[in-house]
Amino acid sequence: MCTNYNRQCALFVVINEGIPEARVRVRRTAVITYFGRSGSYLLSNLLDGHPQVLSLPPHSFSGFFKETDRFLSRWTGGGPDVVTRFVLETFPYLSRDANHNRKLRLPDGVRLDYGVPTEAFADLLMAIILKTMADKAVSPSEFMGVLFIAVHVAYAACRGRPIPEDPVIAFQLHAPEFRPLRSLIRAALGNVVFIKCVRQPEKTIDSYIAHYMDEIDQPPCSDLFVPSKMILETLATDHIDPDESKDSIAVRFEDMHRRTEALTRAVARELGIDWHPIVLETTLDGQPFYFSSRGTLITGTRPELADGSTLKYLDQADAMKILIAMRANCEAWGYEAILPGRDMPVLFQRPLQAHWVALRRTVDCLLRRDPSRDAAQLRSEQHEIMLREAARVNAALLERATGEKVTLPRLLSIS
Repeated sequence: MCTNYNRQCALFVVINEGIPEARVRVRRTAVITYFGRSGSYLLSNLLDGHPQVLSLPPHSFSGFFKETDRFLSRWTGGGPDVVTRFVLETFPYLSRDANHNRKLRLPDGVRLDYGVPTEAFADLLMAIILKTMADKAVSPSEFMGVLFIAVHVAYAACRGRPIPEDPVIAFQLHAPEFRPLRSLIRAALGNVVFIKCVRQPEKTIDSYIAHYMDEIDQPPCSDLFVPSKMILETLATDHIDPDESKDSIAVRFEDMHRRTEALTRAVARELGIDWHPIVLETTLDGQPFYFSSRGTLITGTRPELADGSTLKYLDQADAMKILIAMRANCEAWGYEAILPGRDMPVLFQRPLQAHWVALRRTVDCLLRRDPSRDAAQLRSEQHEIMLREAARVNAALLERATGEKVTLPRLLSIS
C-alpha cells in the first residue's frame, strides 16, 4: 500500500489493491464511554497506535450514531456522493484542514499533522460505499454498520496505515446521552464491548465541574447551572440496564495512569489482540498526542494525576455526600465506600461549595454586564435560583443513596 496520502494514493489503493473494505472483517468494536472526567480520551490515545486497531481522532466522530436518521435520508434520497459529502460536513475534524489545535486547546504554534486530505478521503470513502452497498435496500442498522467501517478504513488508508484483515475498531463515543444509542450500536456493529472509563466519584465530578467552569466556553453568566448539569448528567449516565452487563466493562482512570502496562494488557486480552508496547504511549494518528496543562504541553500518562487528592470546587462534606450517594459505584469499581450516618438528612440539604462559587461568579458577571442593576436585589434573585439548583442535586443524590441499587459495568480485572 502506498504511504504518501494524497488523492492519487487513494485512487491507487482502489484501482491496484482493491477496495480495502471488501477484505476487512472487524473482529470487535470497542466503544469507549466516560463517567465524568475519567480518561476516555486517554484510553483512545493509548490504543491509537496499536497495529491491530483502527481508530479516528477521538474528537472527530463521536456523534456518528446520533445522525442515523439524517444519514439514511441522504442515502435513500441521494446516494454515495451525498452521503460522503454529509460525512465531511458533519465531521470536519476528520480533515487535515480543520483547526485541530483549537479543538484540542493547543497553542497555535504547535504543528501536528492530524486528519486526512479531504479529496483523497472522499474519493476512497465513496468507492468503498459503492462497492459494499450497491443495493440501497439495506436496513438502517446494516447501513450504519457498513458506513461506520467504511469511514474507518478510508481514514486508515489515507493515513497510509496498513489495514489488518480482522482489525479491532476503537470508537470514542464521547456523548453523555449515549445510553439510548446502545441497541442501535449493537445491531449495527455486532461484536461490541462498551468500555466505560471511571474514576473515584468525587474526583471525577469535581474535575467535570472545573472543566466546564474554567475551560469550556459557556453562555455568558451561566455558571450557576454548571454544577447541577454536571452532577445530574453523571448520575444519569454511569449505570447500565441489567441485560447490558455481559458486554460492558469499566477501566479505572487511576490504573491508566499508574498501572498502564497491566491495564493495557488486560484490555488487549478483552479485545482479543496482542499486547504491543506502543500502547504505553499516547498517540493520535500515530503521532505523539499532546494536551495543554497550565501552559505546558504534556504527552503520555501522569501517575501524579491519579494520586492527587485536592478538590477544587467541592469540599469534604460534598465529597462525603457524593460517596454516600454513589456507594454502589465505589463498591463495583474498587474505591473506598462511605456508609450513610445519622447526619445524612442534614448533609443532603446543604448546597455544594460549587454552587456558592457559581453564585458569586454569576452575580459578578451580571453586574459587569450591567453595572446599573441593584446589586443586593440581583444577589437575592440569583441566590434563589442557586437554592433551587442545589435542591435538584440533593434530591438526585439522596434518591441514589436510598433508592434501588443500579447496575454498573463490571471492573476489568488486571493482573
